[in-house]
Formats: sequence, C-alpha cells, structure tokens
Amino acid sequence: MKRAPGRRFFRFLAISLSLGACIVAVQSAQANPAECAQAFHSSLSTVKDGPYQTLREVRSGKLPSQPVAHISHPGKLSIAAPKGSASKELQQARQLARKIAAQGGNTALPANASSRWVAERLQMELGDYLGQEYTPFMCSGVPAYLTLLRNHAAQVAISTAQIDLAIATLQTALKAQTTAALDAMRPPPLPRHAPADRPDGRFAAHEMVTALDVADEPEATLLTRVANSSRGAGIVNDAKANEDLAPRRKPYRIVMHDRHDLDHLARRLVNTARRANMTSVQADPAGTFGLQGAVDYIATVAPLLQNGAGQVRDARARPALLAALADLEMLDTLMVARDVKPDPLGTAFAETFDAIEQAYAKACDCATRQAEASERSR
Repeated sequence: MKRAPGRRFFRFLAISLSLGACIVAVQSAQANPAECAQAFHSSLSTVKDGPYQTLREVRSGKLPSQPVAHISHPGKLSIAAPKGSASKELQQARQLARKIAAQGGNTALPANASSRWVAERLQMELGDYLGQEYTPFMCSGVPAYLTLLRNHAAQVAISTAQIDLAIATLQTALKAQTTAALDAMRPPPLPRHAPADRPDGRFAAHEMVTALDVADEPEATLLTRVANSSRGAGIVNDAKANEDLAPRRKPYRIVMHDRHDLDHLARRLVNTARRANMTSVQADPAGTFGLQGAVDYIATVAPLLQNGAGQVRDARARPALLAALADLEMLDTLMVARDVKPDPLGTAFAETFDAIEQAYAKACDCATRQAEASERSR
C-alpha cells in the first residue's frame, strides 16, 4: 500500500522544524561577544572601587609606603653570580636578588623622581582604563596590556609574586649547582677489590676515615663489606647487585624550604670542602654560630674561601663551590625579602592588576563558551 505524498511532506516539515529548533537553541547557548564585553566593563567598575582605591590611598600618603625590614642584611652580595649561560628567568631572578640586596633586604625601591613619575603615570593610566566607556572590543588585547603595565610597575616596587617566582627559579638552579659542587668535592671511590687475606664479615669502611658526613649524606650509611665467594674476593654493597659494577650513587638530599635549611646547606658545603682537604675554613668559624639564614654566614666565609688563607685552589671544586654558594646567597636574600612586610605600593599595584586579570578571565571567555557549545551540538 502506497503512502500519500502529503504524509512525506509533513514528516519532512516536522523534521526540518525540529532541526531548526535545535540550531536556534545552540545559537542562543553561544555567548555573544558584545555581552562578554559588557560584563567585563561592569567588572572594571568593581576593580576601580576596590583595589584601585587602595592604590590611590597608598600613593596619596594615607597608607605607609616604606616597610621596615625585620632582618639584618649585609646590603650587598658577597659572591658574584656564577659565570656561564643562564636562562632568561634565572637572569631575572639573580637581578632581583641583587636589587633587593642593595636595598638591605627591603622590597621598597628608592622613591626618587623617576620612580614617582612612573608611579603617577601608572595610576593615571589605570584610572583611565578602569573608567572608560563601554565598547564591544573591550576584551581585546587585555593580557598584553597587563604585561606592559606589570613591566613598568617593576620599576617602582617589588611585588610578592615577583619574589615567589624568583625563589622557585633559584631553587631549581641551586639544586643543580649544589649537586655539581658535592660531586666535585666527593672523595675518590673505594677500591672494588679487597686483599684476599681479609676474613668474611669484616667491614672495610670501619678501618677508613670517611670523607662523608653521615648526618648530611644519607648515602654514606651504605655499608661496604668484604665478601669472599667462590668467584673471588671483592667489595660489594648490601643490595644484591653485580659485584663487578660500582654501587649506584643515590641523589643528594637537598632541602631548601626555609632560611634554616639554607643556613644548614651553606655549612654543609663548606664542611664538605674542609673534609676533602680543599680548604682550612671550619664549618662554624668565629662569629657564625647561631646565625639564622645563609646570607650572614656566607658573608663571613666568602672572603676566606675566595682570597683568604682558606681559599679553595682545586680547579674543579672552586668554581662549583662558589657558584653554589652564590646562588644560595641570592636565594636566601629573596627569602629575607619574603619574610619582611611587603611594600604596600607594590602590593597595591599587583592586586589591581590581578583583579583586572580575574575579571577578564571570568567575563571574556566567549570563544571558550562558543567552542563548548559547538562541541555539544555535534
């Protein structure tokens, strides 16, 4: 039995209407760029009444702009930065440490005519930006604009975010520098073959003066024993391994969570050099007992290690040790600044920039929402 053509038409019409309704629903779910710009414009007024108002109060003198450092600081770095190539991030971190050292550990930069002019121009620029009239293109170029403002603000004050980024960068570099220094000062390996007249069970390490600090080097506790087997005498470790191969060295345990850790690490490096007969400087020379942090300690031992009676002359160990101590001093300098009350001016600028960035991320996500809607419609 043939169906009437009219039924086919109405069925086609019903399917077409259903598809059209779906398309309309998807289009309505997609974000309108003009609506995103409007939402961003509304958010900027909140930023102007909040963080930007605090910035104005700091610059007008209603809030103090010069924090007081709570920690003594030599005022300059005792060891020059390591030579050789470095990434842009590492160069910036070292430059920031030198700048803070020149300020005695303070994050507030000198309030000279140049910095006051830059701060005033930044405040005016932010005021104009936050108070601008609505345009449908407000979501365009915001990330690049904020990057430009942050670069100029770095000439006026040092923010906590800058310090945190520099600390993370230097921690990574210092781990590599410390490993290189400890490797350079590591004693020669023990012989792998012991005399045949040694009885079983005797520990070769007990008859030797170790050059490793058991407290600092967990791998130094690895026992080395004399083994007489059917294959011949030799020195092997406790683990079952190929006795023809030297034991695999474990990674050094390097901790850099706070200033106490950095002070311990600095003394560990110097003490390792002393035990390796590369310097006569003691781990705790006069005037360094009880110091908190590595900055003051390194300021005391650096002249002795570089040019004094205890200077390190080993061609491989000297540059490695000084490079590690240099980055260690810079890292501790940044931690000094982090422990000090942050500069209100730098904090006010950073909070204003962050508020604009958060408003942009929340309002100007039209492309993301459109992509998600298109994916759902497939």
